[in-house]
Amino acid sequence: MAILRRSNWLARRLMTATVVTPERAVARNKLVTSAAISDLSDVRTPRLLSVFWDSRPIIPRWLGTLPAEFVVKSAVSSVGRQVCVLRRQPGDGGDVYLEPDGRVWAMADLKARIARMPRPIFAEEIVLSHPELGALSPHGTLCDLRLHFVGTNLVVGRCRIPTRRSRGYGNVGRGALGVCFHPDGRLDTNHPFARLHAPAEVGGRRIDGLVLPFWTEALAEARKVAALFESPHVGVDGTVAPDGRFTVIEVTLVPDTKWMSARGTLAFRDALRRAPPKRGRVEAWVATRPDLWHWVERRIPIETLEEMAAMDAAGAELR
Repeated sequence: MAILRRSNWLARRLMTATVVTPERAVARNKLVTSAAISDLSDVRTPRLLSVFWDSRPIIPRWLGTLPAEFVVKSAVSSVGRQVCVLRRQPGDGGDVYLEPDGRVWAMADLKARIARMPRPIFAEEIVLSHPELGALSPHGTLCDLRLHFVGTNLVVGRCRIPTRRSRGYGNVGRGALGVCFHPDGRLDTNHPFARLHAPAEVGGRRIDGLVLPFWTEALAEARKVAALFESPHVGVDGTVAPDGRFTVIEVTLVPDTKWMSARGTLAFRDALRRAPPKRGRVEAWVATRPDLWHWVERRIPIETLEEMAAMDAAGAELR
């Protein structure tokens, strides 16, 4: 008989009937999820600027309709794939677009990059973090938080600090610094749930023991969002805005837990055993919105870059 590792056991335990296989890491569809959060709670989400369904030749025209600063995402991507934070600047041969680390995209290259994203693609406003969080990293647009809820109880959180290696983004898999924090909002570089410990200082600033700004208010807002979903384990991604309000960037069901120590995995197991069943409101709400439900039922495939390159080589038109 095969012996399951703890991480495999936990993943199987966390899989629920409300989590769909192709997008199991993402709460349905980012556009649908944001709309549900806006309708069912008063928690802030980024302002949606535009949704793009058209063919590739229209991309430059679409980008020109957007503000000078914006975020482009695929509605079905996860783990930081297919997200671009962009700032438009005039160039000698036309407009160019800058990412947080200063990388410059010419229009032709950016057009090819966006064309590979699964539809629908959307643009939303850039979210800024509170100055106390923003000061932790000079290499990005924001320091964001992921709060791991079991039921409506916060088990642990991670503050994701962009670095030069992560190119200004908060994706820990790309090299951002992940610092765990306790339910009281206190950063702990030697948190017992973390498999790897973080440095006590970043850029000469001590982060160990730092309490997140406006934490009580932010936690209350994030808890409202976690309660909207039936999944027992909900990851709420967001940040504390400059005005102190919590802004939800996205919600993840069955969030990745490979970064946890054995002690942290056991803590999650015990929390899941104690958690009562949830009755989320998002699933019922989606059924009353046939326009959004259409996106969910289509289960837009997440094509790989290799598949898209093969389609381009074959001359297939992206739809």
